Amino acid sequence: MKFIIERTSIWDDDIKPLHNTYLSTVNFYHVRTLQSFESFDERFSHREGKFLEKGFDHKINDEGFIQRTEQKQRWCIDIDKIEQLVELVESNKIVIEKRDYDTPIIEIYDDYRE
Repeated sequence: MKFIIERTSIWDDDIKPLHNTYLSTVNFYHVRTLQSFESFDERFSHREGKFLEKGFDHKINDEGFIQRTEQKQRWCIDIDKIEQLVELVESNKIVIEKRDYDTPIIEIYDDYRE
């Protein structure tokens, strides 16, 4: 199974979080807490462009907010066996979550963050 992998201490997307990671294209769900595409365009198009001009699968999501899907390059790792995940957990403090992407995220929590 493919996971996005991040390291709390790394702020530079060009640095690999682990030696066995690779760059992969994943879907990012860009959600804005507005109820219409027109509201976004009125408030933000002067600096971000029109909402419908970027990404794909534009819609009002189940929470009533505007959403689009964008493709991003993220560092990923393949974990095919539970033993691989256990090994990663034993050597690092990690958090596994699923937010904003179609791929679950493993964050190596090796530094302070809010």
